[in-house]
Amino acid sequence: MTLRLLLEERTAQNFQAAWYYSLLGFGVAVLVLAGAVLVQLLLRPMWRSGDRALAVIVAAVTVTAVIFLGAILVTVAVTLLPSAAGRGG
Repeated sequence: MTLRLLLEERTAQNFQAAWYYSLLGFGVAVLVLAGAVLVQLLLRPMWRSGDRALAVIVAAVTVTAVIFLGAILVTVAVTLLPSAAGRGG
């Protein structure tokens, strides 16, 4: 195989990996957003009924999970950059 063929094959693999990770990231983002909206809708009745400690705990856990999953998505996005793999500026 020549160098040109190896580079073309690697480019195709990188495109496939980027496409897969972007699809996976979109699915995770949709699930996290749906969960955050659902929790927000359920917190208001909890707060009004007097279960304020439980509402604060649920809100804190939700915010922590959203931040954690957001950090994972940002990490994956940064590793897909060409400069992270030494293939560009």
